[in-house]
Amino acid sequence: MIVIILIIFFIFLVIYQFLEKKIEGLENSSTSTSTSAQPQTYGTNDPMILSQQNAANIQVLQGQVKDLSNLPSTVSDLSGNVANLSSQVKLIAQNQATSSVKNPQTKQTIANAVTGDSSSSTTNTSS
Repeated sequence: MIVIILIIFFIFLVIYQFLEKKIEGLENSSTSTSTSAQPQTYGTNDPMILSQQNAANIQVLQGQVKDLSNLPSTVSDLSGNVANLSSQVKLIAQNQATSSVKNPQTKQTIANAVTGDSSSSTTNTSS
């Protein structure tokens, strides 16, 4: 019984994806911050009406371009966060490597592998 319900549910989800028309990368009119979200269309060939339509469409497009002006600051914020997270992951890997290994020579080898430092040489201790 539950298998039939799950099959019907997933079939509904697949059909819903095909029926919903979305263009990736663009905003829906309900989430847009512009005052007039969509360009207007007119069903006439009158030059005066067409010029007014072009003017209105240009204003809509200018509003959408202004919304994109915040994109570089958002991208730079995200790249800073990625760099910060990368350094934190390296630090965690170093801490785990140094705390889980008992042999000092192996600790140094793992720490060098994590940091990418291949210049330091390992010392052989013979007794």
